[in-house]
Amino acid sequence: MNYKSFYKSLGELLYAMAAVDGKVYPAEKEKLHELVKEEISTWEKHTDAFGTDTAYYAEFEFERLVDQSVDVEKAYADFIDYVNAYPKSINEATRQHMFVLALKVATAFHGINKTEINFILKLKKDLHLN
Repeated sequence: MNYKSFYKSLGELLYAMAAVDGKVYPAEKEKLHELVKEEISTWEKHTDAFGTDTAYYAEFEFERLVDQSVDVEKAYADFIDYVNAYPKSINEATRQHMFVLALKVATAFHGINKTEINFILKLKKDLHLN
């Protein structure tokens, strides 16, 4: 698996989760940064050619998508396409972990609203989680 691409895809998911209600709030950006720094990078051991922990590609992609105001559905579709392209590399435990990360972003700003609930249900279905 190309870890750079994996984390870029994870950034797409987390962006879509944050932006699904029409705005990415500062609390959601802060939560993403916290997750990358304190959770994702602690278990990721791969680096790019410059020595950057590949986990930070999730944050780089998230910020790029925010800056460019990318359509949520496009970001989400790209994420699902990536997951479906690598069914052996992205096992159920990895899909579950991605789902939990998305939930953490969703709850970062005043809990979960109706739009986010619908997105979470769709994500759970698309990731084939029980």
